[in-house]
Amino acid sequence: MAIGQILGFIYSVTYLFQKNINFFKEIFKLNNTNYKISTYKRYILYDSVGAGFSVIANHLPTLFISAILGANFGGSYYMAYRVLMLPISVISISISQFISSKYFEWKINGVYHDNLKKILNFMSILVFIPSFLAIFILPDLFSYILGSNWALAGRIAAICIIWIAIKFIFDSLIITLSLDKGQKIALIFQIFLTFIRILSLWVGWKLNLDYFYIIKIFCYVSLFSYFSGILIISYVEKIRLYEFIENFLIGLVSYILIYISLEKLFFMYFLMFLIFLFWFLRLRTSVIIFKEVLR
Repeated sequence: MAIGQILGFIYSVTYLFQKNINFFKEIFKLNNTNYKISTYKRYILYDSVGAGFSVIANHLPTLFISAILGANFGGSYYMAYRVLMLPISVISISISQFISSKYFEWKINGVYHDNLKKILNFMSILVFIPSFLAIFILPDLFSYILGSNWALAGRIAAICIIWIAIKFIFDSLIITLSLDKGQKIALIFQIFLTFIRILSLWVGWKLNLDYFYIIKIFCYVSLFSYFSGILIISYVEKIRLYEFIENFLIGLVSYILIYISLEKLFFMYFLMFLIFLFWFLRLRTSVIIFKEVLR
């Protein structure tokens, strides 16, 4: 797992380097009569460097976890992270590309900020309730599908699921800062994100805390860091967060209710059924609104 993570990190950096080299070649072509360095300076100074820090922020914590907590724990974390991120990364990339393609059209029609609010609301409804409920399911799910050897990965996945859900929303909307010339803000935040997440692991390790406490600290720091990123995006793009916070709190309350009823299986399953039904109806309404954005 550690070797796979290292190879993945090398591939990401190599791909990013080649992509930027090709982009710079296009900028500095002598026969490119339209080129002006000033036109691309934000990309050169901020976007390319910020993309590099984004790769580092995603890969370096896993390598650090393997280094300080051992290959077994690091491999389990890597498996949990990759399984949770597989569907999330695909969807977030699609959403960010869609926003980028619609930017000028929405700006001209005066619906840009309103549509961003609808997208944010849809994503928060989509992920928060099932993510909180998945905390109870993931440990057994990993053991059942992948085998008992991956029980540790399931426990780690249950700890990570909430901050990864918030990361999904952040990754989908971070493109808006580049679209509105906020590349400098995005770069500063990516540097902060990389530093604070590594620092949380290092502090927990230096305090000789239990491995699970270190991961919990790391996850709480990641959660609040990505949440801060969404606050920054909402401030720059003038997006109200009322519905986002409401959906997060609904997911949290759902988790608390299920946790309280753990010893009463029938009541717990019945409560879980009601929560999923409530989530389905709420998501269905949000999908109808989201379809208006897709037109």
